[in-house]
Amino acid sequence: MTAPALIQENRQQWLLERQSYIGGTDVAAIVGKHKFMTPLSVYSEKALGLMADDADQKVVAMMGLALEPVVRGVVERDFRCETKPGRLVMHPEYSFLGVNPDGWMNDDLLVEFKTHGFVTRDEWGEEMSDEVPDAYHVQATWQCGITGAKQCLIAAFDRDRGKCRYYMVEANPAYFEAL
Repeated sequence: MTAPALIQENRQQWLLERQSYIGGTDVAAIVGKHKFMTPLSVYSEKALGLMADDADQKVVAMMGLALEPVVRGVVERDFRCETKPGRLVMHPEYSFLGVNPDGWMNDDLLVEFKTHGFVTRDEWGEEMSDEVPDAYHVQATWQCGITGAKQCLIAAFDRDRGKCRYYMVEANPAYFEAL
């Protein structure tokens, strides 16, 4: 099977699995912080099983998914340590709330692998701050809240420059509860 076909097959399986829980990307859409998803699109996916058919967004998502191993390799090189793949973690009390982080570093630091180009480069602030696009901040906060992690490292790979910048979102229990 070719790599694009395998990525697509794995993505379809993942999309089916994530219909059973509200994840960080969904929460960002529900609270109005996601650029491409709305509360209605989350409802349509979760309750009705309808998937948005935005071809342009699918290409962007596929590109991010295809580049994830590259970004993971850059992170491991820069931090001189291995990252472990993420796994589905469900809220201990509410079985419909969960997260599927991209990875873990040293078993206690969440890691999210993101990519961007020149169009969205200005949405990222000072390196090692928490100045990331709103949807990613919500996602990281949600992941910390569900997993109990204290921090989430966001690796932002600039596709145009071939360079990774790093950001840190701290757990915020009050914000998590508000979400």
